[in-house]
Amino acid sequence: MVSEGDLQTVRRAGKVLDSPANWNRADNRECPKEAKRFSLYCSLEMAALQRGGQFEDRATVLKEARFVVNYDLAIGNHYHHRLMDYNNDPHTTFADTRKFPDFLEQRVAARLKEENSPLISSAVVRTCEAVDQKKSWPRTEGDNLA
Repeated sequence: MVSEGDLQTVRRAGKVLDSPANWNRADNRECPKEAKRFSLYCSLEMAALQRGGQFEDRATVLKEARFVVNYDLAIGNHYHHRLMDYNNDPHTTFADTRKFPDFLEQRVAARLKEENSPLISSAVVRTCEAVDQKKSWPRTEGDNLA
């Protein structure tokens, strides 16, 4: 699940990478606190820590960030470490890095809206409960089982 805090993290990360002088093109996914230049990955880490949150590599916001690379910015590339490899790709320009927070903000905002939708939320809860209880989905008279 995403939160309003995740959205704030994305916005703050976009501000961190506001000029080419702040961009670290040689990401190794190590983000020292005293760094002056930031990769895409480290901008998200720094932003999460600055807003008082925790930074977890498998957090939902980072999953969404990986989707941005896969489906919005680098379609067809098969990076092993998507954020790092996209950041370090010689074809990636600073202008490309500026698109990253915009796409990510759109994805996180859409996900937040979706998760807060009462219809979707109740369907997700019912599905999760059914899976947790290892029951099959309740069938109704109108279900086509063929």
